[in-house]
Amino acid sequence: MKKRRLFVAIDFSRYKGRYIAIVRRRIVASGKDAEKVWLEAKRKHPDANPELLKVSKGETLVLIICG
Repeated sequence: MKKRRLFVAIDFSRYKGRYIAIVRRRIVASGKDAEKVWLEAKRKHPDANPELLKVSKGETLVLIICG
């Protein structure tokens, strides 16, 4: 498995409890359904492999690896 480095300086507070898709260090999609968020990101950036994150309602950030 290829190691990825994801360093993003973004205020995630507005995304609490939601999934976000990041492409080239930018949030390109967000929502409550992980599959829809990922598909929207792929539609907007078909050649990219979006990083899908779940922003918790607390202070923990969970990384979900797709692909």
